[in-house]
Amino acid sequence: MKKKSGYSEFDIENYRSSTWWHHRLFNIALFFLIFLIILVVIFSLLWLFVFTTPKNSNTTTVTASSSSETTTTTSTSSQTTSTSTLTTTTTTQQSVWSYTGKMNNARQAHTASVLKNDRVLAVGGISHDGFLNSSEMYNPSTETWTMTGPMNDRRCDHTASILLNGKVLVTGGRNNLSDALNTATFLYRWNVTGTTVAGTGSSITTAAADQLDHPFSLALDSSNILYIADQQNNRIQKWILGAMTGTTIAGDSGGIAGTNSTEFYQPSGIVLDSSGGIYITDTSNNRVQYWSNGAVSGTTVAGIQGSTGSANNLLVDPFGIALDSSSGTLYIVDQSNSRVMSYLSGAPSGTVVAGGNGLGTGSTQLNYPVGLYFDSSSNSLIIANAGSNNIVRWVIGATNWVLVAGSSTGTSGSSSDLLNYPVGVTLDSLGNLYVADRDNHRIQLFLAGQTNGTTIVGVSGQSGSNDTFLYKPCAVILDSQRNLYVADTYNNRVQQFIRY
Repeated sequence: MKKKSGYSEFDIENYRSSTWWHHRLFNIALFFLIFLIILVVIFSLLWLFVFTTPKNSNTTTVTASSSSETTTTTSTSSQTTSTSTLTTTTTTQQSVWSYTGKMNNARQAHTASVLKNDRVLAVGGISHDGFLNSSEMYNPSTETWTMTGPMNDRRCDHTASILLNGKVLVTGGRNNLSDALNTATFLYRWNVTGTTVAGTGSSITTAAADQLDHPFSLALDSSNILYIADQQNNRIQKWILGAMTGTTIAGDSGGIAGTNSTEFYQPSGIVLDSSGGIYITDTSNNRVQYWSNGAVSGTTVAGIQGSTGSANNLLVDPFGIALDSSSGTLYIVDQSNSRVMSYLSGAPSGTVVAGGNGLGTGSTQLNYPVGLYFDSSSNSLIIANAGSNNIVRWVIGATNWVLVAGSSTGTSGSSSDLLNYPVGVTLDSLGNLYVADRDNHRIQLFLAGQTNGTTIVGVSGQSGSNDTFLYKPCAVILDSQRNLYVADTYNNRVQQFIRY
């Protein structure tokens, strides 16, 4: 009888045991292989970065003193075939704070701006006296602070911005404990070094075309062509900016004085009309001459040549002159009669509009007036009342003047609120006042409504002939960009000062 084929229970168990053992051996072998690979990698890395890397030795020495710290680092690298040594020395200078010049005013909550000329402008703020409108300039070369023109408003916590053209714009802030300001103001600045645009500045003068002899007054036309009353050369010069010489447009080009219609005797004041004609105060001939554009002789429009007196058709030493372009009315300083006369266009006689009450310092009198400016916005005359060391405003039709700058009693001085024989005067479109303060050898700027001026050109109380000094300037005018032109009279030249 045949046995049935198949596995017994014993055979099945033996098969399972055998299969399990074979799998275990495979796993052990695989683990050992992975372990060997890891060891090889580790050994390779050790060999590469430890056993084959050159040995280093570092030495650091630090030496310190009260003023500087010196650190020296020495590194030596050695290999089998070469040796190199690297030495580095670093010196660090300690910063030390030191005092410089004190500001003129204690201030906080102000601004400090670095200008293009490396000076620092401090503006506004608040002090123990309250809110400030003052500003001052720091000069790092002299370590000193100099007061500059005050702002129109007192303010603190404001901003100050340096514009691309170099101007400083101050905006906002506050001037009490709660209310904010919406006003803004510009800082007026001019290059303090002048450029000679007419004359040579020589103390030895002639009537050559490149020279001037005591230029007394100035005018600019719409093309920025300069007109100069060349007083001691008895002529009027036309000077194109940039030219080396001027052209005589009235008077004798050779400087000869005279009394006829082609000559002058110490002309002092000039003003242009819209047609290019020019009115000239022919001072020592006691008359005013009008030369039309291109004319070769003049016509007397005020005064009588050779005659002096106080009648309304006469003048004695006329100096400053101004024109109301809307009406054609001329205003003439009749100096030795201590008055200002108005002449209607074509009139043979004038009318006293200021002074005429004798020489004096009273508010109804004038005292050796010289310069004159007609302010059309207020229908008034700005008068350089030189003998009283002040600038006054006389409204047309009024019986007295109002003080604008200087002393009301005639006191002279060189402080910011005083003048010393002011001769030339002009206004800008904002009503700011510019004064040729002759015997202080400076140009003063008085912001509208302010009685303290700022020296913007020249050095107060010091005369000189270099490009930062003036010597008894007698006239100041501005072009449309507010660049200054100054008749530097006793230096026999005209100086231009660029606004920036």
